[in-house]
Parts: sequence; C-alpha cells; structure tokens
Amino acid sequence: MKALRVFFIVLYTVFLFAAGMSFVTEYSCKKAVTDIVVYKSEDRITDAVFEVYPDMDSDKIMSVYEFIENNSDLRRIAELYVDTALKEAASSQTNSDTLEGMLDSVHSEEMQSLVSNFTDDMVEYITGKSESDRSELENRLYSVLKTVLSENVTNSVSVYTADIVNDMSSQQRMLVKLYSILTSTAAQVIFIVLTVFNALMVFASGIKRPGNISGGICALGIGTAVGGAVMLLVSRAAVSAALRLTNRLLGRSITLDVQSWYTFGGVCIAAGILAIILAFIFRRKR
Repeated sequence: MKALRVFFIVLYTVFLFAAGMSFVTEYSCKKAVTDIVVYKSEDRITDAVFEVYPDMDSDKIMSVYEFIENNSDLRRIAELYVDTALKEAASSQTNSDTLEGMLDSVHSEEMQSLVSNFTDDMVEYITGKSESDRSELENRLYSVLKTVLSENVTNSVSVYTADIVNDMSSQQRMLVKLYSILTSTAAQVIFIVLTVFNALMVFASGIKRPGNISGGICALGIGTAVGGAVMLLVSRAAVSAALRLTNRLLGRSITLDVQSWYTFGGVCIAAGILAIILAFIFRRKR
C-alpha cells in the first residue's frame, strides 16, 4: 500500500507541475519573443526618425530608444505578429512565403489603431509639442514623420518576427510545436483532469483506516509542496537559459518574466505545508 501511495504521489506531482506549466508558460514565452522583436526593430524605427530629424543629439536619441522599448502600443503590435508567427512555426508546412502571407494578414483594425496611436505618441514625444501648439512648419514635419513611421513600424516588426522564425533550427521548431501543444486548451483540460484524478488517488491511498483522513491529507500536502518546489526550480533554470540565449541572439540579455511561475510554485508550497500541518493536527486530536 505504501508503494502505491508513493506511486500516486509521484504522478500527482508530475501532473500538477504539467498543469501549472501549461497555464504559465504562454505568457512568459510570448513576452520574451516580443521583447526580442521590439529590441531588434528599434534601430529600423529610429532610422525612420533620423530621416526627418537628422540632427538629434545623443541624449535625445537614447530617450527615443527608451520610449520605443517601453511603448505599450508597439509591444502589442509585436505580440500580434509573434502570436501569428509562433502558430505558423508550429506547423509542419512552414516556409518563408506562407509566413510572409500570414504576417500580412495581421493588418486588422486593431493593428491600424495601434500603429496610429504609436506614431502619434512618438511624434509628440520627439517634438515635445501637441498638434495645437505646433507651427505650420512643425506640422508639416509631423505629417512627414507620421507617414514615415507608419510605413516602417509594421514593416520592421514583421520583418524581424519573420527572421526569428525563418532562422529557427529543426530542434527549435520542435520546441515551438511542443510549446503549442502544451499551452493548448485541450492539453490544459487533460492536465487538470489527470491532476484531480491523481489527487483523489493520493488521498484514498493515504487513508490507512476508515475515517482517518489525516494520512490522505498529508500525502496530498507532500505532493502539492513538491510540485510547487519543482516549479520554482524549473523557473530558475528557465531564467538562466533565457539570459544565455538572448545574449547570444541580441548581444544583450533579456530576463524571462517568470513571476506567474513563482506565484504558482509559492501557492502550491504554502498549500502543501498547510495540508501537512492540518493532517498533523487531525492526527493529534485522534
């Protein structure tokens, strides 16, 4: 019976970890790729600015880079392209022509609105004036800059998104396919069902005598705490791997956002410890 209990605890831990990964991985991975696309696109976008404002000083140039990196509209534009590109990369039929076609199809009403908002905000940031405060000459420069930016923003983001996918090795494409499967709704439902089923098995196998549920609660607590600890260990390894990979790709390190991983792991560990304490209290009362 003890061996069976250990077996179910191991299965429960594995499926709890898998269920957690299925829910927290998508945000972290998409954000990391989006960061790469934004950082690789900023040079091309600032080149468009220099066409209109070639005499910008170094301080202003650095502030423009910072504005681009932190702009939420540009990041959302990149997210739309990245989401489409990752779906295409997960397909066994991916090639440069089909990817380019899919990225072209991303030009939705939301995209147009995002591009317009980004260019308006960036022009106002560069000129330091709103439309009502600009002179006729400044308004003409504004119009030129807005046109140049509008033509370059989506083109830049699209090109670098396509480059990332097209440059993937077969092993990297396999990882993208596994990512797509892991984060799918079907996988999430399956992992939840298997986690709940094994939790019931762990609870049942931990009950040594009828009515004595402390053993079942303790077994559940152990499995839950271990699952949370595994999530925390994997998150640390993922951050380290992301730093090395992005430094190799970009010449600069990008930190993988694993806050949701920490939250999930921390909650599981806390819940597991609480369950073990409750089991001990129930056992003492008996």
